[in-house]
Amino acid sequence: MNVKRSIRRLFQITLVIVMILLLTAPQTFAFTQYNTAAYGLAYRNGDVYFTGYDSAIKISKISSDGNMTDVATNFQGLGPISLDFDSDGNLYYTIPNSFQLGKIYKISSADLAEVTVNAANVATEVVIGGGDLFGLAFHPITGDVYFSDNYSKKIYRILKNDFNEFPIELTDEKVHEIGTMMNLLFDIAFDSAGNLYISDFNGIIKVSNDDLADGHIDNALSYTPLTYVFGITFTSDNRLYYSTLSPAVIKLLDDPPIANDVLITGQAEVGKTLSGSYIYSDTEGALEGETTFKWYRADNASGDNKTAISGATGNSYNLTEADVGKYISFAVTPVAQSGWTHGLEVLSSFIGPVIVTAPSAPNVTVDDVNNIIIGIDETMEYKIDEGDWTPYNEQTPPNLSGNKTVKVRVKATNDTPAGEETQLVFTANPPGAPNVTANDTNNIIIGINETMEYKIDEGDWTPYNEQTPPNLSGNKTVKVRVKATNDTPAGEETLLVFTANPSPSKPDRTPSTSQSTTEQIIVDVDGNNDFHLTKISVIRSKEQDGTIKDEILMTDSNAKETVLKAKEQGIDTVRIIIPDEDDQVAEVKVEITKTALEELNNGNLKLEIATSNAVISIPVTSIHHFNQDLYFRIVPMKSATEQNQVEERAKNEPLIKEAVGDNAVQVIGRPMEIETNMQSRQVSIILPITANLPTNPAERQKVLNNLGVYIEHSDGSKELMKGTVVKMKDGSEGLEFEVNKFSTFSIVYLEGWQDEVAEEETETPEKAAHIPYINGYNNNEFRPNAFVTRAQMAKMIAQNLDGSLSTKAFEDVKSSHWAFNYVLEVKEAGIMTGVNQTTFNLNGNVTRAQMASIVYRWIQKQCEKDSSAYASCGMLSDIPEASFKDVMSDHWAAEAINFTKVAGIMVGFEDQTFKPNQELTRAQALKVINMLFKRGPLTNVETPTFLDVPKTHWAFGEVEEAVREHDILLDDNR
Repeated sequence: MNVKRSIRRLFQITLVIVMILLLTAPQTFAFTQYNTAAYGLAYRNGDVYFTGYDSAIKISKISSDGNMTDVATNFQGLGPISLDFDSDGNLYYTIPNSFQLGKIYKISSADLAEVTVNAANVATEVVIGGGDLFGLAFHPITGDVYFSDNYSKKIYRILKNDFNEFPIELTDEKVHEIGTMMNLLFDIAFDSAGNLYISDFNGIIKVSNDDLADGHIDNALSYTPLTYVFGITFTSDNRLYYSTLSPAVIKLLDDPPIANDVLITGQAEVGKTLSGSYIYSDTEGALEGETTFKWYRADNASGDNKTAISGATGNSYNLTEADVGKYISFAVTPVAQSGWTHGLEVLSSFIGPVIVTAPSAPNVTVDDVNNIIIGIDETMEYKIDEGDWTPYNEQTPPNLSGNKTVKVRVKATNDTPAGEETQLVFTANPPGAPNVTANDTNNIIIGINETMEYKIDEGDWTPYNEQTPPNLSGNKTVKVRVKATNDTPAGEETLLVFTANPSPSKPDRTPSTSQSTTEQIIVDVDGNNDFHLTKISVIRSKEQDGTIKDEILMTDSNAKETVLKAKEQGIDTVRIIIPDEDDQVAEVKVEITKTALEELNNGNLKLEIATSNAVISIPVTSIHHFNQDLYFRIVPMKSATEQNQVEERAKNEPLIKEAVGDNAVQVIGRPMEIETNMQSRQVSIILPITANLPTNPAERQKVLNNLGVYIEHSDGSKELMKGTVVKMKDGSEGLEFEVNKFSTFSIVYLEGWQDEVAEEETETPEKAAHIPYINGYNNNEFRPNAFVTRAQMAKMIAQNLDGSLSTKAFEDVKSSHWAFNYVLEVKEAGIMTGVNQTTFNLNGNVTRAQMASIVYRWIQKQCEKDSSAYASCGMLSDIPEASFKDVMSDHWAAEAINFTKVAGIMVGFEDQTFKPNQELTRAQALKVINMLFKRGPLTNVETPTFLDVPKTHWAFGEVEEAVREHDILLDDNR
């Protein structure tokens, strides 16, 4: 039996009488019985309209005063089953048809002015060719028309702007199917908020207005468990009427639950928590059920462009950066445990706009000795003495020498204002005590210059003037210090004591040799193109035994003039030239003050010390961060006895015997004893080849090929180096070599050594160089536990690459930024990507998960080029799961983390965790990068480069590998 036919028959056999009760509440009706089925319902302007069916084919209305009136009669077919009004008062109704020919008709508001309308004369078709059309309703907000097909259980929608040219075929593209229900569909209706209600055999179903927004029903919820509900409609105050099967009646459903006094408490600031509150009530006293909550975000206090906040379904909400500038509302949909269970959603007022609290003052402190700010990083900015705010750049830290007031704060971002300020005060550091000495014989101060002042026997301080030096004869106590300047106080004092020179008791015509004498020689400081940069004093002293020694002191004033002229001429090397034309100097001591070294370092200048017996070259990298006065003591072994002793030691040295066996060994030229306090830093030395070499070119070259450098270190160890033959300034030849500790150096001729070396070279792996890829900080610190930023990581990786730059930069990496090229290089290599297509996030710290992803990405690319590039290449096709407790299988970096563990590069922690979100330290980063690029750890390092990474530190070898330039052996057979 057809289900719909059986329903209709049930309506037809109902025998009823009319009984109308008018309740006291306005616009409230209760029909206990009526003489026809009230199939469809609609409410308009205080009246309830309903459709009769089969035996009573008409549309009627009942007003609030109890009067009932027939509105329209004489319908086609089986008669109207559902009805509703549009916003203009036009009446629409559906005519179902078992043969899928249902239609929707319209009676205009003008025609409805008649007392009873003859539908056959005035109704027009608006939708045709439909199925068994039942429900019909207009959306109260959008004006779109919705209707249902009882047979197919589908619901359709026609947009208001498309509902104009009639009739519209059901197959027309204007008709949109928005959902299919589970049961046969009867009437549909909207409440004032735009929520859709659907009646079926089991009761009423609700679809929220939000669900309808995308044109598809995704979440239809049971609303009230009534049976055989047919017509439904809402009054203007959202009270629901419905009709049932038997007896055929129109009833008013219980009032819905209500949420009153919906409020928000809390501050509208990012990071703060907002709390929502409300008061639940229900007219029938139903207890509260599982009331639901939402939080909305809008553009203004009026709620424009209101959108629900994803995941915010509790009665509190934590404000995030996404809320900045927005207005927030708390929404409550009250739910009762019985009766009409779901009330309307009620919103609080919108509060806002949401603001970002300025970051608190940063925890930075003053290091007034080294003139640096401890704790500052590139998320911050500073200003000096009320100047402009300047973003902090690790590569170009501010000059904070002198008296300065500095303010530091966290920089503003797109959504966050600049932070509160921390004020720091730097005071001028008094210069250290000057390196001056008393020449008590000639009554002069050695090393004094016009940057200094002196006072004698507690007299007044007097600026030193080279033209009018002080009279220091007799017994005097002299104090010397660097003069004060505008920003710098006077320096610490050096105390000198002069004593009266004894007068001879009688004239003596023979000159006395019991005392040393000194003289001052002015020498040049040149550039690498022989351009004159400045002059410097050499104090040449002659001891009682006739020994002559030279002392040279380069001060910051010398260095400043040198750097200034070098920059003007584009010169990168400074040469201190110390002459000894008569070959009479037994010892040369060169001192460069700490401040002078800083000037050279700031000027990015290499330093050379050129004597007639040796040329010492100090690269910029070795000068960098050398935080003390530097000295070199150069002593040539001039006596034949000393030279013979060195030669005998060389002949008997096992290292040399291993090299040439019993072949001839000869010391060429003068052995040189060189002392310095610059240890563990690379320095180049050239020793002149002073032997008479053969004039025959072939024989001459044979001798040159067999020259080496024999080194006797002060710790007792020995070393033999090949060296490189080079041309010296005067056109002669010298042997150049590099060292990082200082001892006695001798050029030796080793007969047949070239042949031995050639044989070894066929077996010895090829040499290559590992260059440093990371620097330390001031005070010989490395800070192994500091975190690594993405900019720093890009630099470290790029230093190990030899690739091209990407042509497309990230929007947040300006061309003026120090890491610009490094970022382009790692991007082009595919080893680092941005956090999205346009953003690199320079100052973000690298996490362990990101590092694993970098490793995985690089090894994948290398293995694609060469399947033997890494031992782990074969594992890429089948990576076993690492089973870390804190890395789920759906983690974005799970595959990379699994690979780095099986490859032995990042193996996790003993507690079976990987800590993917933990930020990577500098020491940890070096270990991974060294493994990634097949470097280190460096061994046989005696002197640590940094004070905070001693030999006992777990990463000592990794750090030394990364910061030292050193040779490696490339053995293809390994």
